[in-house]
Amino acid sequence: MNEKNKSVNDLQDHIEKTQVNEEQQQRLEALKSAIHLFNTNPDEKNHQTLKEQLEEALLHFDAEHHELVMVMQNTINSLSNSGV
Repeated sequence: MNEKNKSVNDLQDHIEKTQVNEEQQQRLEALKSAIHLFNTNPDEKNHQTLKEQLEEALLHFDAEHHELVMVMQNTINSLSNSGV
């Protein structure tokens, strides 16, 4: 498994374990959908969509969910390093 896929899988695990309020849950559901597209259709557009979703989500989770934010940032970095 390459670094990009490993970081996305780690992110998916953290999302499942994170307890959030209703508004944040909607954001996580959008991320889960983007991850699903990333995993099922490894097209460049889906990689870019995931990266954009993560960048937006960072702002919503920064104050309360530091560990999740770190995993999100690692995933963004992995996507960037792979040319996304």
